[in-house]
Amino acid sequence: MLALRFHRAAACGLVLLVPLPVVHAQGEAANDASRPSFAFLRQDEDWSDFDGPYLHWSDELKNMRTSPYVRVTVGGSLRARYERFTGFDFGPPAPADDTDGYLLTRAFVHADLSIDDDQRLFAEIKTAQATDRSLPGGRRGVDIDTLDLQQFFYELDWSGAGGDFELRLGRQMLSFGAQRLVSPLPWGNALRTWDGGALTWSNDELEVTGFYTQFVPVMKTDFNEADPQNALWGLYATRRPQEDTLGTDLYLLGSERDPRTFNGTTGEDQRLTIGLRLFGDLGSGFDLDVETAMQTGEVGDADVDASMFALEVGHRSEPGAMRLFAGLDVATGDDASGGDVETFDPLFPLGHAYLGQADAVGRSNVVALSIGAEQRFDQNWSGRAALYGFRLADDDDALYDAGGRPIIAGGSATSNTVGYELDLRATYTVDARTSFEAGYSYFLGGDALEEAGRDENETFFYLQASTRL
Repeated sequence: MLALRFHRAAACGLVLLVPLPVVHAQGEAANDASRPSFAFLRQDEDWSDFDGPYLHWSDELKNMRTSPYVRVTVGGSLRARYERFTGFDFGPPAPADDTDGYLLTRAFVHADLSIDDDQRLFAEIKTAQATDRSLPGGRRGVDIDTLDLQQFFYELDWSGAGGDFELRLGRQMLSFGAQRLVSPLPWGNALRTWDGGALTWSNDELEVTGFYTQFVPVMKTDFNEADPQNALWGLYATRRPQEDTLGTDLYLLGSERDPRTFNGTTGEDQRLTIGLRLFGDLGSGFDLDVETAMQTGEVGDADVDASMFALEVGHRSEPGAMRLFAGLDVATGDDASGGDVETFDPLFPLGHAYLGQADAVGRSNVVALSIGAEQRFDQNWSGRAALYGFRLADDDDALYDAGGRPIIAGGSATSNTVGYELDLRATYTVDARTSFEAGYSYFLGGDALEEAGRDENETFFYLQASTRL
């Protein structure tokens, strides 16, 4: 505990070390007007060659020299989102409320201290707040985290074996591939993070990461600490798309989690997830993203045998034209209560991006078809519309939401038809820093929900503003 407090104090000190006597570094591209791109994972940004132009006051906090060997970059982000649901959970049993609106806000500040360009300390602190939320679950861990350390890691870089090595030790956010299985959950207010280590080797074509971590659950008003009963480890390899070949992800993920219950089977959940993903351009305006994974292991004394498949194909008639897309998502469910487990566990997913923005359905026991269109109208406005159809893969298993929470119990319906969701979204991008977004979802419940006593249709609306520094 004492060591953990020291780490927090050190990280906060690193974030607050500016202002210091600094001069802006002269990089190789000092006269290049191009600017580094902002990244969701701010540690992935590279400001080492930035020396203007300074278009915003926060630009002065980038690539500052505190000595000939030390460079500091400071940044942050702010986001506010209003959400409103009606018919939440399709009409949960009384006395739970199914209609409410609430405000989510968050602020992040980070400092990136580089030493000799081959070592660095990265620290990020956060506060995530939420007004009262009367829906089931109240103000959840994904909504509120009063003040805490989101990331604090040491990184060492070196070259060898025909590429570059990167070792990170400490608290860090993880994001792999299309984020279907491992994501920091950018849609969430408080974000996910892990304690542990990761070693990455990469060259111009390949990137391979081995890691061992423990998940850090949100304690809302207390300091967050890693959960030793919730481990995630693995090996994730990516071959980037080449001129004539698709990109490839190949991975092995191991998870060990506290006793959990799947359709009547309870015990410590130990799984191996083995997966393959292909992605990139097919030519003639078509693009592809296809991923499949199988799971084996044990839940208590019961065996695990589960799998998932995801496919999205898109097409543009010409560059800048509307993109049309169609998708299929399948994740296995259990065919009987108790005994062996066939329910796919999506681990730490970004379901919001693939199974509807209302987050009513998750990647477990589901068959989902989707079609949609997205268009950038000009440099500011863009829009997206999508329609989803959902079925239970097996009506003897539950309907799970995006967070893995059962909405209706297995066996409570004879129909597999869950329903249909329409999503609409509009985004106004002011510049590379600031954007505004509005979204609306309508979920028309099917026979499975009605038979289970959930006979209300669900609507979801949000307004969001965000900026980065």
